[in-house]
Amino acid sequence: MIRSLVLAALSLALAACSPPQAAKEAPAAPPAADAVVSARGEGEIVVLQPEYAAVTIRHAPIPEYGMGAMTMEFTADSADVLKGLKVGDKVTFELKGPTEIATIAAAPPSP
Repeated sequence: MIRSLVLAALSLALAACSPPQAAKEAPAAPPAADAVVSARGEGEIVVLQPEYAAVTIRHAPIPEYGMGAMTMEFTADSADVLKGLKVGDKVTFELKGPTEIATIAAAPPSP
């Protein structure tokens, strides 16, 4: 009886240590937005938090990331990227990821 229990426990332990089975299907490819290196956007600054290197922008659609027009917070590499900007400024910006600003500048006034 004890021998049977020991053999059963050993069988379970060995099964748990077996290498995982290969997946039958390849993993799904990441969404196209993950592959985008950069994208451009335009909008208006509604909140500016240089102490956090953060800016909230009400922006137009950014199709490269599948984003419609919305208001959202972005982060910059450093507060220096946000120098000279203020709430209410119309801006153009370049993204290096869906929420990461690479560059941002006040946009020229519309004609």
